[in-house]
Amino acid sequence: MNELLNFTNTLFNLHSQIKFAVTTLERVYENKNLINSIKYDNEYFDKQALFQTSINALISNNCIIMFSSFLDEYANFNSHNLGKEIEDRIEYVRRQNKPGIKRINKWKDIKNFRNHLAAHNIKSYGKSFFSDEVKNLEYISPNTISEKKLFLLITELICLNIRDEFPEILFYMDPENRMIDKMKIIGEEIDFEEESKVIHSQMR
Repeated sequence: MNELLNFTNTLFNLHSQIKFAVTTLERVYENKNLINSIKYDNEYFDKQALFQTSINALISNNCIIMFSSFLDEYANFNSHNLGKEIEDRIEYVRRQNKPGIKRINKWKDIKNFRNHLAAHNIKSYGKSFFSDEVKNLEYISPNTISEKKLFLLITELICLNIRDEFPEILFYMDPENRMIDKMKIIGEEIDFEEESKVIHSQMR
């Protein structure tokens, strides 16, 4: 039961992160006129760059990372990892979820997009994206809002099917068990102006 509980908590949490990201993208699109009224004032940026486009790109990349993580975790939904005693129940749910996984598999480049662009150092099979050897790449991956919404729906149905087959796990789930309570991210307020002057003088 403990392994199933940990698996379920992880998968459900990833689904929640996906829902948060996709819902945010929807709201960004719905309020694009307001959001695009924000302008970049740093000469580093293209003055014509739209704020909505920037937000969309950043959150979309995060979506691909979460999509890939969800699929990686769902791959652990098997009796080898979770116990032979529930093998029949796991197989039943996997059969229920098969149409959704089949649809997801049409986006055959989710993991490659994640590895090449979203999560790692902008390389394709070890070659820099800026190399002359890299050209004409195509990624079949959720790109539009409608595609991301469909992926989200499939993850939700997967989670619901697991919950319905294993209702007993609900008795063991602790809604107060939060990731943030298990770690501490160490940060501090710094004097940016002072430190930037020092660093600049040392490096330039």
